[in-house]
Order: sequence, then structure tokens, then C-alpha cells
Amino acid sequence: MNLLPNNKSILNVFFLVVLVGLFPSVKVTAEDLPRVPEGFSIERVTNSELTKYPMMAGFDDRGRLFIAESSGENTPAPQLIKEPKSMIRMLVDRDGDGRFDQSTVFADKLTLPMGALWHEGSLYVASPPNIWKLTDHDDDGVADERKIIVDSFGFSGNAASIHGCFRGPEGRLYWCDGRHGHEFKDKSGNVTSKGLAARIFSCNPDGSDIEVHCGGGMDNPVEIDFTPEGEMIGSVNILLNRPRVDCLVHWMEGGVYPHFEDCVAEFKRTGELLGPITRFGHVAVSGMLSYRGSQFGPEYQGNIFTTIFNTHKVIRSQLVRNGATFETREEDFLVSEDPDFHPTDIIEDADGSLLVIDTGGWFRIGCPQSQISKPDIHGAIYRIRKTDTPLLKDPYGLALDWKSLSPNRKLQLLNDTRPFVQQKAIEELADVGDLAVPQLAKVITSPSGSFYNDTSKRNAIWTLSRIGSDKAAVAIKGGLNSSTSVQMTAAKALGSLRSSQSVEELTQLLKQDQPAVQRTAATALGRICEAGRRDSVPDEQLQSVVDSLFQVIKSGSRDRTLEHALIYALIRID
Repeated sequence: MNLLPNNKSILNVFFLVVLVGLFPSVKVTAEDLPRVPEGFSIERVTNSELTKYPMMAGFDDRGRLFIAESSGENTPAPQLIKEPKSMIRMLVDRDGDGRFDQSTVFADKLTLPMGALWHEGSLYVASPPNIWKLTDHDDDGVADERKIIVDSFGFSGNAASIHGCFRGPEGRLYWCDGRHGHEFKDKSGNVTSKGLAARIFSCNPDGSDIEVHCGGGMDNPVEIDFTPEGEMIGSVNILLNRPRVDCLVHWMEGGVYPHFEDCVAEFKRTGELLGPITRFGHVAVSGMLSYRGSQFGPEYQGNIFTTIFNTHKVIRSQLVRNGATFETREEDFLVSEDPDFHPTDIIEDADGSLLVIDTGGWFRIGCPQSQISKPDIHGAIYRIRKTDTPLLKDPYGLALDWKSLSPNRKLQLLNDTRPFVQQKAIEELADVGDLAVPQLAKVITSPSGSFYNDTSKRNAIWTLSRIGSDKAAVAIKGGLNSSTSVQMTAAKALGSLRSSQSVEELTQLLKQDQPAVQRTAATALGRICEAGRRDSVPDEQLQSVVDSLFQVIKSGSRDRTLEHALIYALIRID
């Protein structure tokens, strides 16, 4: 733990508070703005006094936007370590008009921060060589505690390093690591994990129980997000080479991906290397998200939006299930004719609008299509709304007195139309612990209706997964007899908990002729029955699991994603 009262005093001396009335707003004509589809509007919501070189960002539960901001310099890693100049900046929209009008430096002297995740009063940031937890204890807008929760990771300074953090629906923290290597040590200094390959990691919010989700020889996995059932989709650069192809990937647990063989050799393989669901070409993908809101219309829910650095676009991808994985259908969503417009992240606000971050013209190192650094061209943030759509009232649920809400009212909010309110209800109910289990179990097992639908049932399961007790796991099992979506969610949650009491029911799911369900069940069984980690799984039951996995393999399915999940489960069990 590193308490920094002196640094905080320095920050307070240079404390930056920018009020919109003190600076002229940037005049941007419609011709200067990027194009968006008919029926949508776009406006610039920052000026250069608020932020100059924004890269990645995330909201907290009060609607404050935390930005990972570059210094505007292209600096190699040794110099970044010696003289870190980047920062986390906090923007506030004080009058609620959708434009930011206040800016403060939340944390300075960072190397190259590439993400901002707010969780339970702290900001989790991947800034190489570490994963940081930044906390502002006195709520003055400046982090007064900096704690390293995971270290350390290699990096070169070209942004192909660690990105994140991201919150999984089950409650774990995730981050992406580019192909520069990692080395973890225990408290005694012994190396516990080491490798050169790119990986996607997860851990508990306190930094414990680090796991590798997948890895390979790709150059730079950038960001990830999750489907309602907990499946991981992410953007990655140089997944394929000769020619270079940047992609979207359905990242499979235990998956091994192209292309450098020396990195691929670090993993146990299940057969051919896994591939992408979307091939963009040589475009330099960056931040992405899965759209959760209702403001754009039901046809947009679950769509993936990906920022494309080189071609100055945001691309919309519609996910379509294809066997045990997905295929996608693409169309341009935002297009800029400005060669210095470089989008690096896209964030969904609580009101359903999208914020697109343009980092400006500063970046050059490691980017073959940015040959000249142009720090004089500042970045900006743009907001995209659906026109003729009523504004969502109290999108963050700030008008709700959460402390006085009854348990039944919090349960109702699991199916609220506001995604941020749904997440707040999950957190509030999870904090109750086992006392909330009976009511959550009722949500899962009740006949489907206007409230007891897939959304409320899935959210009840994710709440129980965060409670994490044996009673919670028993309640989650009720979802295995529900709709396909709820079955997959329950299987994912039980696997995350390594719930040995659910082995029999998960084995039965393998018999369903639904590849996505079989894949999720196999992954869960592999986690629960993993050698060295399985708890109280009788030998007879373990043999039944192995036999059932082999039976599905022998069925002759040509679905490579399902085949991988089945074989990887067997590898874990052995």
C-alpha cells in the first residue's frame, strides 16, 4: 500500500478545475463532425481545456467520467518508468446538458494508463507495469491512495501492453496483456507465473486468485466485453499475419490463438488454433463495447461497437449465434473524413448515448500509418444520441434512496430499463449475502412473465455468483431448467464458483443438442473437476463426466469451438 500525502499536496497546488464559463466553447460546424447514421445525432462534448489527449475511459456510479490521458509524447518504456507524465483525468457534467464542464486530475505521474474501471469506491487502472487500485478517500477529486494489486508486465511504450480493467458479470476483474511478457511473484519472491505470450487475465478485486482466461501469439488484445450470458468478446490487433488482420474474437476459456509460434508453445492446445469471428483487415482496432441500453432500439441491444484507429471509424457488428460461437454482420456507424481523427474508445453512458473518444494526432510509436506525431492536434470526446427518443430519467438511479429500499424493491430493479440501475441492484443485493438467497432463488425458478423474464433471472444468477456461498450455488442450479439463455448463465456462474454440487446437472446439459449450451456446460465441468482444484467430486461422478465429454466428442460435430471446450475440459480433469 502506498499512501501519498505529499503527492496529493502537490496535486492540490496544481489542482485543475475548468469551468465552462471560463473558456470559450469549441465551435464545431456540422460539416466538421463525423458522420453517423440517419436518425442519430452527434456533438462534441469537450474542448482542449478539459482534455487534450484522451485514450480510454469509464464512468463511475455517479456519472463522472474518468479518462486515461496521454501526455501527448511518444516515449519508450525505460523513459516512461523514469519520468511518467500521463494521468487519469476526471470530467464532470455539472449542469446535466450532456457536455462536460469541469476537469480535475484524479491521478498524475502514470506511465501509459489504458483503461478506467470504477468499482466500490476505487478506480482500477492498467498502467504498465502494474494493475493499480486508486482511491480518493476524502472525495475531493484526487486519489490519495495508490495500491498495486498485480505486477508486473513488460511493455515497450507503443500501447501494445496491458489494457483495462473490465468487470465480469460474475464479479471478477479482467484485463488484456499484449505480447511483452509477464512475471508474477509471491510474497517470498518466488516466481509463480511467467511467460512472453499475450494473455487475458482475471482476478478477484483484491488481486488474489489470478487466472489466465486464454492466450497466444497475437500482438495486442485491447478491450473485452460480455454478452448477457457472460461470453467474452474482444478486439485484438495482429491476430493473423501475412497479411495482417485485426479482429473481433469470441475469447474461449483455455483458448490458444495465432500467430507467433514461440508464444503459442506456452499453452496446452486442443487442436488447431482458434480464430476470429470478425476480420477487419489492417485497421488498428481499439476500444469496443457491447451495447446494453434500450435507447437505440431493440435491434441495437447486444451489438458490438468497435473503434478503428487507422480508418477513422466506429463499426457496428451484429452478433449472430453460429453453433457454439458467433458470426457477425458489419456496417459503418461513425465515419470521419479527417485524417487526424483517431478513435480509441467508445463508452456507453447510463442514458443510452455513446461517447466516442478521439485521441488526436499525437500517437506515432508502433503505428505504421501514423508516421508523424502531431501533438498540436488535440483529441476530443463526442456524444451520439438517437434522435426523437425521450431522455431517460435518472439514468444512474441517483434519485433512489438505496439504503431505505426494501429487498423486494431492489429485486424489482433487477429488471429495470436502466442498465446502470440493474447493476446497482445486483451490487446492493449481493452485499446482503445469504439473506437475499431465498428471494433470488424465487426469481430464477418462477414461471416466466413480465417480471420473471430472462433479464431478471440472469441478473439474479449474477447476484448469487457474487454472493458465492454454497446456498447461492444451490439457488443458481434452478436456472439450469430454464430458457437457453438462463441455462448458459447458470452454467457459467456455477463454473466460476467451481460448484461441485452441480456436477450432475451440468453433465445432463451436455446431452442437449445445443452447441452453445454444451460448450458452456463443458467449460463449467472442466473448472469444477480440474485436477488439483476439484473439491468433493466422487470418482464415480468424475468418470461420468469424462464419459459424457467423450460421448459428445464421438458424435462427430465439426464445431471447432465446441470441440475445444470439450477437449479442454478433459485436459483440466486429467
